[in-house]
Amino acid sequence: MGWSSAQFIGFLQLPVVHVVSCNGVYASTGGQAIPRGGGPPDAVAAAALGYSRGFTVDSADGLEHALKAAADTPQPCLVYIAENPASAVPPRCPETTARYADGFRHGAPQFGA
Repeated sequence: MGWSSAQFIGFLQLPVVHVVSCNGVYASTGGQAIPRGGGPPDAVAAAALGYSRGFTVDSADGLEHALKAAADTPQPCLVYIAENPASAVPPRCPETTARYADGFRHGAPQFGA
């Protein structure tokens, strides 16, 4: 989801828990560092989007706490997961955009088959 979708959620005050998982690199293109690896402070990013709350987490316990707190909030919330930038780069997805589009047009896609 791009920034415009997130801003739309904030503008309409949709009760969405928006989870961003960031390891500080563009993993799908070979691990180049993103312009700002640490991401914005959660409260600043949440306010900029029109969200009511923001959380930054770096552990499973922190994620559990943030998701519980966000679920109790009737407005949109941001949960920013700061991952380990040294983690292995995942393989690129073998699926094509055309196959995704075709799958969604005709019901649940059966990827990897």
